[in-house]
Amino acid sequence: MTDDHIVALSDCRSYDQAAVDRAVAEAARAAGLPSMTGATVLLKPNLLLSSDPIRAATTHPAVVRAAARAV
Repeated sequence: MTDDHIVALSDCRSYDQAAVDRAVAEAARAAGLPSMTGATVLLKPNLLLSSDPIRAATTHPAVVRAAARAV
């Protein structure tokens, strides 16, 4: 087993899109992720079931948008 797994956390206390965008960008920088401008990427949000975002049963749409903007 190798130690090549990177985890980064960023505090975000609401799903306000600007706050989530900042938190995702901060976590990406903290993880040392390179710029992906022009790259083809796959985002795989947790979309197990149809549920209101406030129930936190799936990836919140604001997080998906922020991840898409980040890449």
